[in-house]
Formats: sequence, C-alpha cells, structure tokens
Amino acid sequence: MICVAAIAPAFAQQQNWQKQVDSSIADVSGPEQVKCPELYETTQTRCQFEGGRACLMKRAIEAAKRGDCARAVQFTEITKCNDQAAQREIKDAGAAAVCNYLKSR
Repeated sequence: MICVAAIAPAFAQQQNWQKQVDSSIADVSGPEQVKCPELYETTQTRCQFEGGRACLMKRAIEAAKRGDCARAVQFTEITKCNDQAAQREIKDAGAAAVCNYLKSR
C-alpha cells in the first residue's frame, strides 16, 4: 500500500504579517519612492538611496541573525511606516516571531 501525503505549499500557510514582511523584502525602490525618509535618516541613511525597503529589510535580516531582534523589528516596522494596519499586524505577531521569521530569510 502506498500512501501519498498532500503537502500545502509554505506560502499558502503564511500569516498576513509574514506576507507584509516578504513584500518589504522584495520592494526595491529609489529614494523618490521611499516613504518616511526621516526614519531612514535616523537608522540606515544609505538604504534611502540603495534600494529602500529591500535594503532596510536586508539590514533587519542581518540584525536578526546577529540576535539583535529589537533592531530587526524596528527596521521591519519602518518599512511599513505608511501602513498602520501592517505595522499593527507585525507588532501583534510579537518580536520573537518576527525575529525568527527574519532569521529564516
């Protein structure tokens, strides 16, 4: 007897906050498209000119992998500065969950 298990793709099981994070990781933009440039200036000025959200998320992932979850979550939330609902979803997920998710990227 052969058993075949159907496994749903990982993206189908993603929570909305994870989709928000992934959208920021993929969002490469120029300085004219950066939302909340003042937040980039106080954290990662170069990212304002080197890819926008995608750059800041690269820094967030690096911070998470170093164990600096507070900074990783801060950077992640900055990428959603123009979307309060997305920021709330990320906050509600919790720093540990967001940090662990970033470590997997």
